[in-house]
Amino acid sequence: MPPLRIVLFKARIECLECAGVVFLDGPVMSAMCTTCHAPNKIPDDWWEVIADADEDYDELPKTGLRHGSVKKGVTMVYSRGRAAAVACSACDQPLDLSSFQWNQAPSVHCQQCRAETVGFRTPEWLRPFAGRCQYLFGALREGETLESPTEDVAAQPVAMACLNCGATLTIRADQARVTQCDYCSSDYYIPDAIWFRFHKKRRRRPWFAMYWDTSGTAG
Repeated sequence: MPPLRIVLFKARIECLECAGVVFLDGPVMSAMCTTCHAPNKIPDDWWEVIADADEDYDELPKTGLRHGSVKKGVTMVYSRGRAAAVACSACDQPLDLSSFQWNQAPSVHCQQCRAETVGFRTPEWLRPFAGRCQYLFGALREGETLESPTEDVAAQPVAMACLNCGATLTIRADQARVTQCDYCSSDYYIPDAIWFRFHKKRRRRPWFAMYWDTSGTAG
């Protein structure tokens, strides 16, 4: 039986060590800061936001997204209905779930890019906080990590001046963020405008909670 409700989530918190961004690309118990790379433990009961979204479903927007800070520091984006249509985790195109067997762990290949988006049953540790949510789709499991943002090796090198000696430096995709001047050997930090020309900036990954009516009546 298809799910009664589907809600899209995008979540992040502030790093406890450096106040940087920690993306929560699924209901996990620990996540790494994108700035200082420190692990941040996520208390289990923070994930009550999954049950809360079900309870507040009628207040969620039918189109578009709603941004809002919810309890315990988790910044969330919600949507429902068409706006919450399950999308490919690689290219964001809507996925066709019409042929799914919901009594099995679902996965589907995108018709556009052929990437696989995987669903799984709500893990046992999460169930006390997830309410009627029985499946998660496109979310990371505990212990999984996303691949590092890819380098655009085809991008043309960029010239910049060394701040110490004024020499012209050639910046390429394969260089470290902090690198050394070929002329005066001073270290320099590649600024954002140049760095992100070669490296895709990390963004929050959308994931989907699927709720079934467990009482036997539609809600």
